[in-house]
Amino acid sequence: MNRRSSLLHKGARMLAILLAIAFSLLMPVAVMAHSVVAVVFSPDTMAAVLTRQFSLAEDVRRPVFDALLGSESEPAETLDLGRALEHLTPEEQQQVLDALIPPRWAQEELESAVRQAYAWLDSEAPYPTVILDMRPVKVHLLDSAVQSAVVRVMESWPDCTGEMLTEFAASLLAGEAEMVYCRPPGALGELLAGFLTTGLTSGVQSLPAELVFTPGSERPGQMLELKQDLVTWRSIGRWGWLLPIGMLLLILALVVRSLPEWGRWWGWPLLAAGALSLVGLLGGGWLWRGGLRQLAGQSGATIVLELLDGVLAGVAGAISTRQLGAAGMLLVLGIALLAMASIVARRRRAGSAGANASDGVTGTRADTPPSGMFG
Repeated sequence: MNRRSSLLHKGARMLAILLAIAFSLLMPVAVMAHSVVAVVFSPDTMAAVLTRQFSLAEDVRRPVFDALLGSESEPAETLDLGRALEHLTPEEQQQVLDALIPPRWAQEELESAVRQAYAWLDSEAPYPTVILDMRPVKVHLLDSAVQSAVVRVMESWPDCTGEMLTEFAASLLAGEAEMVYCRPPGALGELLAGFLTTGLTSGVQSLPAELVFTPGSERPGQMLELKQDLVTWRSIGRWGWLLPIGMLLLILALVVRSLPEWGRWWGWPLLAAGALSLVGLLGGGWLWRGGLRQLAGQSGATIVLELLDGVLAGVAGAISTRQLGAAGMLLVLGIALLAMASIVARRRRAGSAGANASDGVTGTRADTPPSGMFG
């Protein structure tokens, strides 16, 4: 019977050792996965990261400019925004664009677009639908923004040559009003400014109240598969840490019979997991970076791949911060448990030595120490 108990004890210890090793290896992976999911699948966090990238604001405003210049008004058919702004410095070009469509609107709509895209994961829709509210832009543009922008741009143009003036006047007489990118003198300049202002204002009025984007709508089957994959990975990242925690609880049931044993059996695996999590900060980032790029490629949207390079640094910083915090917590818990185990064991040895000395003086035998999980 004793031999059988000894074999069971050795088997339990061996299994506990294997569980401790497995915990030390799996917990850092679970920490990394949880950190990635907590950032990548958080609309608020991702919106904050995205809005810090100024290039993304331009990506949001670009469809608005395209819709404005692509309307059916007369100047929009011939107005080339690049040629119109080429005589301005990059800073002045940005100021004109900011005056037409405020960056604040772009940031707010970008945040809204991110939340709409994430809402797709928990919906029944086969592909995401993102809606930009154009009403604030239309109100802003119709409130003299177009006129002031036209005047500023025209002031940067060179004076028209005689040949340019002849062509422009001929187009006016023919009723065609061909676009010129120079500044006519006097009444002709005022006429061109009014022509551009009227045409762009008409373009603003023709803008829809909402711009609707449906990325992936041409292949709903693939988008559904992508959504299922994303939801699965989100669940694994959120709850995968329960598996290594279950291993610690199993170790507790198998071999822990005292407070010092609990501290040692949990302390060393926690300490090892924390150290490996710190190592993962240095060399494990390529895992989740590669995963993000793969998911972006599956989405099939070119803009996703383009934006990924711009926001990867911000995402990496947010993930690393979370991972560093989790690794630090594991290290602190491991050190605390090992210190507790050492202190309790030292006190028990001191108490046992004192009891033995007392037995030698009195000639009585010490009572048998209590047994049990924390005895």
